[in-house]
Amino acid sequence: MILAFGISKMAKLYKTIIKSMPAVETLGSVDVIATDKTGTLTKNEMTATELWVGDQLYQVSGTGYAPNGEIKLNGKKAPLTDQLKLFVEAGYQANDTVLSENNGAWHINGEPTDGAFLTLYHKAYGPKHQSQYAEIDLLPFDSDYRYIAELTENQESHEKVIFIKGSPDKLFEMAQKEDPSFDLAKWQQRVNDWSSAGKRVIAVGYQPVPSNENLTEVEHEHLYRGIKFLGLAALLDAPREEVIVALKKMNTAGVHVKMITGDDPQTARAIGKELGLTNGPINAITGAEWDKLSAKERESAAMNNQVFARTTPQNKLEIVEALQNQQQVTAMVGDGVNDAPALKKADIGVAMGIKGTDVAKDAADMILGDDNFATMAAVIKEGRRIYDNIKKSILFLLPTSFAEGLVVAFSILTGQ
Repeated sequence: MILAFGISKMAKLYKTIIKSMPAVETLGSVDVIATDKTGTLTKNEMTATELWVGDQLYQVSGTGYAPNGEIKLNGKKAPLTDQLKLFVEAGYQANDTVLSENNGAWHINGEPTDGAFLTLYHKAYGPKHQSQYAEIDLLPFDSDYRYIAELTENQESHEKVIFIKGSPDKLFEMAQKEDPSFDLAKWQQRVNDWSSAGKRVIAVGYQPVPSNENLTEVEHEHLYRGIKFLGLAALLDAPREEVIVALKKMNTAGVHVKMITGDDPQTARAIGKELGLTNGPINAITGAEWDKLSAKERESAAMNNQVFARTTPQNKLEIVEALQNQQQVTAMVGDGVNDAPALKKADIGVAMGIKGTDVAKDAADMILGDDNFATMAAVIKEGRRIYDNIKKSILFLLPTSFAEGLVVAFSILTGQ
């Protein structure tokens, strides 16, 4: 009865759907919350704010996905140079997300990072501009490779071009194969400057296809021949204000929060600091570093680090397992298909009700109807209250029931 009333109260007050009654009791015992960053701790509205194209630093005005704003150079509207045009075109083409307008509001169907480049394209050319490049084949984003590429054909010149965007370290490696004089130190410093300011950094490049090569599909080996590097984009996804308040409450209540993200560790650490992920220093570890650890070292790393950067879906599952091996009751918060194994493995899996995928919802024990991570603080508090009530009920029922049983047993034994 206590669990049933608890489920009803959470649904009415906090828009939270509990799929199994024992999950309510588990909520009251949670020690650690492992959570995705984008869309959970942040607003999930990536916006390109700055561009390094060649040796020119551009600023981009406007926020969100609405194409309201422009690309600026030294405070004035920037002329669209050939290199800037290629940069914007590459970000637009190496993309599998759709940007659409509905009743004056702009929405994306796909990845927020891709959405930022679609908006950037429309800020440069206007929302009705049609690209002269036609898609031939797409190499979708993969967390193991960390880039997306598209083979296209210029409908005017009929020249084929592969456009690519992704993690700077991956594209730097490809750029060095094309140009041995590529200034890695200069570009890496630019990445570090933006990352330390909490911005996600995306690199952009392209590769012209030789006219004598009848290419119809794009493969990874085509890109590792070398690419022409175009530049970097700094994307900003603002933290949710309500999350900052919720994390402060969780830290006070002794619930530790672990942020798992595909971002650069410097970016993730800066965002973690802005959110107030922990009261002390924020320690970070990358997926590559995690993979090199032994099982015992992973348990220690899972406890001592608050940020897990450049992770794969397998890393998420392993982090949850490591926390559980340390006797930590672990909740996992996620919304994507890749989060499903970790959601299933966690003591309580929590999925997003609006932006969460069906796979994530099926794997989860609890669904946040309003996609609000701050609700976690409230439901954990409610879970602790319910758990406390269950313990009080047991403490009351056991002695009284035992006493009643003794009276019956004594009556039977004495024949009274």
